[in-house]
Amino acid sequence: MNATNVLLEPLALEESRELIDALVDEEQIDPELRARILDSAAGNPLFVEEMVAMIAERGGADISVPPTIHALLAARLDQLDPAERSVLERGSVEGEVFHRGAVVALAPEDTRVDGRMIALVRKDLVRPERPVIGDDEAYRFRHQLIRETAYKALPKAVRAELHERLAAWLDSRAAELVESDELVGYHLEQAYRYRVELGPLDDAANALAERAAMHLLAGAGRARARGDSRAASVLYSQAVELLPVESSARRAAQIELSLVLLEGGEFDRAAALRQEAGAAARAAGDDRALARLQLAEVEAQMLHAPDIALRDSLAATERALAELERIGDEEGSAWALRLTGNFKAWLGDSAEAERLWAQALERAEKFSPWLANDVRTWLLWALWWGPTKTDECFRRCDEIRRQTTSKRLEATAMIIGGSQKAASGALDEGRADATAGRGIFGELGDEIWWAGGAMVLGTIELNAGAYERAYELLSDAHTTLAQYHGTGYLATIVGYQAQAALELGRLDEALELADETERLAQRDDFEPHARVRLVRARVSARRGDFEVADELIREATEIVERTDYAILQFDVALAQADVERLAGRRDGERSALGHALELAEAKGNVLAAERTRSALSER
Repeated sequence: MNATNVLLEPLALEESRELIDALVDEEQIDPELRARILDSAAGNPLFVEEMVAMIAERGGADISVPPTIHALLAARLDQLDPAERSVLERGSVEGEVFHRGAVVALAPEDTRVDGRMIALVRKDLVRPERPVIGDDEAYRFRHQLIRETAYKALPKAVRAELHERLAAWLDSRAAELVESDELVGYHLEQAYRYRVELGPLDDAANALAERAAMHLLAGAGRARARGDSRAASVLYSQAVELLPVESSARRAAQIELSLVLLEGGEFDRAAALRQEAGAAARAAGDDRALARLQLAEVEAQMLHAPDIALRDSLAATERALAELERIGDEEGSAWALRLTGNFKAWLGDSAEAERLWAQALERAEKFSPWLANDVRTWLLWALWWGPTKTDECFRRCDEIRRQTTSKRLEATAMIIGGSQKAASGALDEGRADATAGRGIFGELGDEIWWAGGAMVLGTIELNAGAYERAYELLSDAHTTLAQYHGTGYLATIVGYQAQAALELGRLDEALELADETERLAQRDDFEPHARVRLVRARVSARRGDFEVADELIREATEIVERTDYAILQFDVALAQADVERLAGRRDGERSALGHALELAEAKGNVLAAERTRSALSER
């Protein structure tokens, strides 16, 4: 029997049964599937090997392939011509899919790589694949088990050397790769890990770790810019592990990682990173890191500390901004300006917030694509709650949606833009756009932002009179956000849910939700506190207590009239009209409805204006 026949000989039935039984024991497959696989193997034993490879790939790290199978595959590869086996092993360093150019770079002494690749294809060990690099050729291992066996045949010292050389080759083709830094960083990291195992570490190995970390950090920044927080979290985590404990770059990476973790609701892990980075920064006298840590702490409080006043957080942010300006940290200053704008907006001054965000955006565009997209996100939110007319809001959302490469920013533009489309009268189209935008957050795994989007979709349904639909959306978001124990968006969501419950006639539930809103809201977060008063006022009016209702409406009006939140000003006017109607005060009701109509028309909210005009015509 020649070498080719040995290589193509399928798994023996006894070896097949051993492997399948191991998978049954590990509960990777059930006994019924075992029987079907072995029955199929009677006519085509190679079928077992393919099934095992597929199960192993789907099972990932949770599955263990019996050593006899690896031994069998290794024996097959040993039958190869040494030069062919060397090509296969070098291809395995790149991965399940590898490029001809990579093999040439890792085996420069071999002048017959093309012929050996043809031989490996004929022996069905690899198959042609579409290349990632345009002018190259690519191949895929017939299945992952063959790749793993070829890779494990390489001594660790050789693996370390080949990973480093492959990183250099990938870096030379960086312009042709979408995620070059991630790939280069991965292979440099692998080279370093093997050197750690082989030990002892020298300066060259430590330099290798830092090079890997710098590439991973660059990749993490790009992942954040495109809105992929999960990828950013992994890359930042890897970089932090590689950087020296005393490194300023490590402290900076820890701060960035803590922010990404906050977005995903991992508050405890983020806090631990801030604590560790803070201790190192104080020991090193790193003023830049300390000022940025102050901002990171404020970001955490914003999401997770309802007992902190917004004005206190604003003051802390302004102190950090002054320090960052003194140091000359432009990117940090842009971050502080963005955060200052947030607090100005949440305290009711959207116009001042937009001025600050414009400054932050001008700076961030020079240094930080992800921060620039973050600023643009908040500019979009201000379009929703502020006085900008609906058609202009939609134009800006559509422009950003068409231009951005950030999935998170695209999602926000679709949600806000959808709300403006619905407000303009295209209700079904607006609903569809907003729902699709929110779906993007779901795909990204951004649960907090997914849930936060419900406040926009909820207002679409409230304005449309679809109260049950609004309630369901807001209730789901309430449940999701409650898992994160006090996120800053929860109070607003629960306040809107209270309003939806009221519209459905569930008065007791509306009051319970209003009480919960008040407990959750920061004491100077005006929006939920105003909405609580509107809900309680309307419930009091329905129960005949008009004195209490009037006082609550007066308090809500005083809170809201100092702000430029057009969306809330309209809700106050409608609530006042409702109280006046229930009290039998027809003139007061018509006056409040007239004011609501003026506000809706000033915003360009056709849907709200039509409903208000209809109510007026009936009075």
